[in-house]
Amino acid sequence: MTEIDFTTQVTKTLQINRKEQNQNAETLSRLLESRFHAYETLQNINLDLLDSIGASTSQLKDTSSERSAVALSSVVFARKLNLAKDKAKKTKHCIQAALNQRKILRRLKVSLIAGDFTEAIQQSMEFSGQREISIQGFNPSQNSFENDLLVIKNDVESILNEKIEHILKDATFSEDSFFFNYVEIASKIGGTEKVVQYLSKYIQIYIWKNYENIVAVFEGPEDIFRKYFLNLITCLFDNTLEILDKKCKSLTPILDENMVSEYVLLCHEECSKVLQKILMMYLKRRKFDRSVIEAEIEERCSALSAQDIDIFLEELSGLCAQYEQYRRIYCSKISEICNNTQIQLSLDKLFENKLKDFEKIYEIYSSLEFLYIKKSISIAFNIEEHGNCLTSSIVDDILYISERSVKRALQTGSCECVSSVLDSVKSAFICQVFPELSDRITRQASYIRPGKLVDAIEFHHASDGETPTKLEVHAFMRSLNDIDAMSELIMKLDELLTSAEVYGTLADKEYILNCTRNLRESSLQFKHLCTKMVDVVSNVFVDIFGNCLQILGTTSYELTRDRYEDCHENWTGQIIVVFQKITQNLVPIMSTSNSSTLVHQILQDLARRIEMIVMTRLRFNHLGGLHFEREIRKLVANLTSLMQCQMRDIFSRLNQIGMVLSFETFDEIMDYWGDRSGLLTWRINRSEVKRILSLRVDFRLESVEALQL
Repeated sequence: MTEIDFTTQVTKTLQINRKEQNQNAETLSRLLESRFHAYETLQNINLDLLDSIGASTSQLKDTSSERSAVALSSVVFARKLNLAKDKAKKTKHCIQAALNQRKILRRLKVSLIAGDFTEAIQQSMEFSGQREISIQGFNPSQNSFENDLLVIKNDVESILNEKIEHILKDATFSEDSFFFNYVEIASKIGGTEKVVQYLSKYIQIYIWKNYENIVAVFEGPEDIFRKYFLNLITCLFDNTLEILDKKCKSLTPILDENMVSEYVLLCHEECSKVLQKILMMYLKRRKFDRSVIEAEIEERCSALSAQDIDIFLEELSGLCAQYEQYRRIYCSKISEICNNTQIQLSLDKLFENKLKDFEKIYEIYSSLEFLYIKKSISIAFNIEEHGNCLTSSIVDDILYISERSVKRALQTGSCECVSSVLDSVKSAFICQVFPELSDRITRQASYIRPGKLVDAIEFHHASDGETPTKLEVHAFMRSLNDIDAMSELIMKLDELLTSAEVYGTLADKEYILNCTRNLRESSLQFKHLCTKMVDVVSNVFVDIFGNCLQILGTTSYELTRDRYEDCHENWTGQIIVVFQKITQNLVPIMSTSNSSTLVHQILQDLARRIEMIVMTRLRFNHLGGLHFEREIRKLVANLTSLMQCQMRDIFSRLNQIGMVLSFETFDEIMDYWGDRSGLLTWRINRSEVKRILSLRVDFRLESVEALQL
């Protein structure tokens, strides 16, 4: 190819490109009113290209290498031209989207004016689906499409503002559902920031209307306040949870996660602001002064009665219960929302975040509960009654007081309230009830003497009416029953706490368990005192049995056949008579636990003293051993018919002693010892067996010692 042909080909290519350029320019002029930017760009490119071609043409005449540079420059120009085409296409697409959005907004404006929500929501969704026009690279003053679109968009937002403002001004919220329809449309047109402003104002108006109702009750008389105060607090929490639950579900599809999270927190914050003002008004109305309460606790003044304190506690516990329930449900709703929308909120932080004013409520509640328990127990001791009951009225009164306080604390659902009340109950039992009952029964125990107990059980004769001695013994037994009942009462409270459901963190629940254990341990003090006083009575009764045991100690068990047949059980008969009197006159005035413990203790002491007399003071022949065994069997049989005790366990050693003493030969023991014992469980050991056999005057001591047991 010659140099002239190459130049001609380049010239033709340039002519073709110039022709296409002109055609594209004409296309852009029809689409854009402001096409001068693209045209100016192309014009600049053409001028550069012409200059380049002119320079390249002159250079091509000199060297063939420069001709290839001209070709490369042509390729670069072609690429720039393609970019210009793409830009023109994008501009066309943006303008078409703007035209579509303008058309949709005009229809949306008509639908909003007509109140057609179905069409309006559909059109707002279509608008949101359209790509927003890009104004980068355009001069707004020359972009009539952009200006027209903004004007129509502002008109639509103005209509939405008017509609929403009208709903918010309606105190009854009769068009509440329409509000969220408008909010959904606004989220598609104006973005989420505008929506949050609407929601913020809606929440403020919706929640604060409860405040106005509560203020009206505060300004009313006391009976109206007590009747409606807690109900209105419930309404406040219920309304907050309603807009959190129902409305949040409708907002989740139209707002992003961050906006939903902000809405949730906004609900709680507004409710907290209202509640804070209400608590300040409540504390001011009730005039709860910390110094006054502390003076009451320290007994430096007595301005509050137990009845007034009880009324205040019912209010405070109800208030705490409503707040704790609100916080639990609130966190539950948050969890549900988080699970459905993948919103990440710190539930622990929300649950632990309590109002400072509510901390004051908890402190006042705990102090008043302690004061209520203390004052009520003092009143119970002052008005104590006896009647014909096993226990005094103090038991029922303290049970009522402690159960009322514990149940009231459990109803609050607050670990703080429950733990503080448990500490107060324990303090009352240890520092108030126990010292009072301990001092009382210690004084009464000084009057318990053998002679008085003999008169009380009418051992020698039946007395008419209540003698002073019997009254003293009955008073002691009643106090003993009271102490035993207090121990059982504490265990009832423990069962109540165990069966109750307590909310809170693991640390809170562990602390309550620790308080429960401490309360349970306090019952041991009453048990120990009760056991100590039962031992006092048991020791006195052992002295009463002294005469019977003296008869046993002077009885000869070296019997002949004639004496064996004529012998009667004098000492066992007297023991049975004493126990008959106990079951008739003493057991009925004792609690089941105390009577069982007392009888068991008396029988154990009696069996131990009988065994000691047998082993140290008596001698037996074969008939005497048989006779003693028969006496023990009859004694056990008669006592079993009188007492509900395991007599065979208590007298098992005496039964086996009688059995060994009744053997015909000393080596008969070998038939029942070791592998030959069968079902018999020996309660005496080898040395004791030999010692018992040595009590037989007809057995040689050397033979007994030689036994291989």
